[in-house]
Amino acid sequence: HPDERWIAMVAPTIRWPAQARDLLDPRRSPLNPLWVPDRGEIRNFAYGHLPLYLHSLGGHAVAAVGRWLVQAAEETGSLAELGRELQSYGHYARINVVGRVLSVIFDLGTLYLVYRLGKAIYGEAVGLLAAALLAVAVSHIQLAHFSTFDVITTFFITLSLYGSLRVIQAAEEGRRTLWPTVWAGAAAGWAVASKFSALPLVAVLVLAQVATALRRERSRTRARGLYALGDRMWQLLPRIGLCLGVALLAFFLTSPFAILDAPGYVKQILEQSRMVRGLADWPFTRQYLYTSPFVYSIEQQVRWGLGWPLGIVAFAGFGWTVLRQFHRPRVEELALLGWALPYFYLTGTFMVKFMRYMLPLLPIFILMGAALIWAIRDWGIRDR
Repeated sequence: HPDERWIAMVAPTIRWPAQARDLLDPRRSPLNPLWVPDRGEIRNFAYGHLPLYLHSLGGHAVAAVGRWLVQAAEETGSLAELGRELQSYGHYARINVVGRVLSVIFDLGTLYLVYRLGKAIYGEAVGLLAAALLAVAVSHIQLAHFSTFDVITTFFITLSLYGSLRVIQAAEEGRRTLWPTVWAGAAAGWAVASKFSALPLVAVLVLAQVATALRRERSRTRARGLYALGDRMWQLLPRIGLCLGVALLAFFLTSPFAILDAPGYVKQILEQSRMVRGLADWPFTRQYLYTSPFVYSIEQQVRWGLGWPLGIVAFAGFGWTVLRQFHRPRVEELALLGWALPYFYLTGTFMVKFMRYMLPLLPIFILMGAALIWAIRDWGIRDR
């Protein structure tokens, strides 16, 4: 995987600075992925910083264990041999293996979150079914075998969506919403720190807070409800500010050089934007010239990313969920759609349509597909 190769080249160079004063200096700190202090030159790194730090930390930790084993075994014996092998995991040749293990762990986390999302919205049976279907999704299995950042990004997006759902349901049950508000905001910040394209997730944070006001005022009379709703919205501003503030703090703490070296970070974002929109002519993107918006991405996911049965179920579930909001809207589903619709629109209109761009949508689409399957089952039972 070409992305995995470049990540494996950069991750070993990320290390703690020898002097504390260099820690946050974008031109001296070896923690800055956008600059090479040893050579004094810009480094093109268009991926998220948080997963890079996790990869680097994991590789250096394994290598440190290897050095300890070599010293403990006094350079001889099987432990010393194991230690020397472990030391290689901190370098280019093996650090991608550490990243692949991380991808597996985070993908398993996404499986669990999909189960929790399904259970919270539709019931335990749908949650289990959705997790089972996601477990056999080809795209997830494939990308969990690579040391890239798509799986980690998808995990944090799903975690933030689950946090926003808990905000809505806590308000419905009359419980405090502070903890899920902080949790959803932090996860959103980590998602953007993993991949900038997760930025539309911020809208869901605001939507969840607005939904709490709608739910708390829905039992009042129309006139009183409108007045109280406006008052409630004004009262929600501090909570919205808290959620967005936590997201920004989480982003800064895990991607400090996105702000400290803002010109370099913005340059990478703009270059990637030009690439996906077809404004930059790069050889590996020419395969997508003249491909149809939306149709091509859906076809590729159904044919290769999920397979025909699961692909049809997933996209049918997405369409079914959208359409039924016009008849019987559910605020929990609207929260999921608050992420899925804008992200699907953006990725669907890109000229460049790598299949992995759709990965953050697949857990939600598959969950909606599982809900559709269960609804068909219920319809069949009622018609007997």
